[in-house]
Amino acid sequence: MYGYLRPLKSPHHDYTLFRAHYCCLCKTIQSEYGLPFRAGLSYEMAFFALLLNALQGADVSIRRETCLIHPFRKQAVFKSSPTMSLCAHLNMALLAGKLSDDIADEERFRPVRRIGLRYLESRAGNVFKGYSRLVSDAYESIRLLEGGKVDDVDAISALFGELLAALFLEVSAGSGLEPPEPMIHFSRVLGRWVYCIDALDDLQNDFRAKRYNPLIYRYKETLLSSDSLEKAYESIGSQEAVRLRLLSEHIMSEYRLFRMRLGLYSVEIDDIIFRTIPCACARIAKKNVVKEKK
Repeated sequence: MYGYLRPLKSPHHDYTLFRAHYCCLCKTIQSEYGLPFRAGLSYEMAFFALLLNALQGADVSIRRETCLIHPFRKQAVFKSSPTMSLCAHLNMALLAGKLSDDIADEERFRPVRRIGLRYLESRAGNVFKGYSRLVSDAYESIRLLEGGKVDDVDAISALFGELLAALFLEVSAGSGLEPPEPMIHFSRVLGRWVYCIDALDDLQNDFRAKRYNPLIYRYKETLLSSDSLEKAYESIGSQEAVRLRLLSEHIMSEYRLFRMRLGLYSVEIDDIIFRTIPCACARIAKKNVVKEKK
């Protein structure tokens, strides 16, 4: 799922806290849902968990453990907690929503996705079901717009942003946390950004597979009238880069309003907000052009 909110590789930065949160969620998912579903863990959820623990001022307690993927080298694992458990359930609710969406949209691997979804739901508890209702309602609203071949990227991304804000409030309430108002706005804009960058990332594949993508309908004339698809993708990438930049600047401005509450966690969160997000915008905006030229 997605994968845009992850630390950039750098010899000058230590991302132990982020990796420890990711590994804790991975192990929690294995315990609650089974080994195969570890593959459904998103970097966005690790970031989400890191942010929640930062707002709570949670003690940094990390242990070293081995796992199947790293059998010879122990990895940093954050301590288990109710917040980490809630984030694991939320990740699986979002995965279930994504599977349902893919089942409705694609013929390919549909039987496999259905089996995975049924098994996932069979392992679900009350927490998962509560999150799943929010996710399924939001995806239904999104599908209604997509079914109408809507080209309004802002309208659809706003629905995803509202979903992320609602889920953040749900997890915060379950963790006994009252988040600051800028944090709610931050999660809403972040959701919009994730939807928009994912739409641009998938543009070329969706166009080839004749799948719905709001950018295809928004730039229909560009795609049909350009001398080549390469030029069309270049034009779309340039125009959408502006949208992504404006959203990323909005994310940063909201983040600065509550950053001082994050304590030592802010070091790694800063890096994702101020380095990862701009780099992801630039990389995805140029992606289709590079692929076409190869």
